[in-house]
Order: sequence, then C-alpha cells, then structure tokens
Amino acid sequence: MENALLITLIGAGMVFIGLILLWWLMAAIVHLSNDKPENVAANQSEHNHVSDANQELDRLAVAAATAVAIATEITLPSPIHQKSSGMNSPWKANLRLQQINQSNAFHVKRNSHP
Repeated sequence: MENALLITLIGAGMVFIGLILLWWLMAAIVHLSNDKPENVAANQSEHNHVSDANQELDRLAVAAATAVAIATEITLPSPIHQKSSGMNSPWKANLRLQQINQSNAFHVKRNSHP
C-alpha cells in the first residue's frame, strides 16, 4: 500500500513538473519571438494600411452578399406565396394517420413482449 502511495505521489509530481516546464518553454518562445522596439513603428504603419485594405474588402463582401440575396429573392418564388398544390388533401391525411397508427401499434406489440 505504501508503494502505491509513493508511485502516485511521484507520478503527480512528474506531471506538475512537466506542466511547469512546458509553461516556461512557451513563455521563452513568446519572449524570443516578440518584435524588436524599432520594428514596431514600421509594422504599425504597415498594419494600418493592411487594416484599411481589409475594411474595403469587407465592404465589398457585404455588398456582394446583399446583391446575391436580393437577386435570389427576386428570381426564386417564395414558398409563402405559392398556391396549394393539393398536398394536404383529405385522402393523404387519412393515409398518413393510418401509417402513424400502424407504427404505434408495432411499437406497442414490441414493447409488450419481455
């Protein structure tokens, strides 16, 4: 029993040591990969130019999506305004009701047998 407790403590300790090492390694990589202060000003002006271009592309994408939505609405008939094609006739409703009743009877028969 003492060996099991010792193995558990060693395993938990190794896990925490591994997590701490990974944390330290990630912090070191972030610290090493940061830009130098002199490059920050040059990158800032370049970032503003890219941001303006992205905003323009976003505006064009919104305009294109709006145009497609309007064209789709004009060319496709709306299901709300379509006339009924007899899909809900009394015959079909009766047949559907019979199918539902048969399905329920099947489940009742299956569930009644142990």
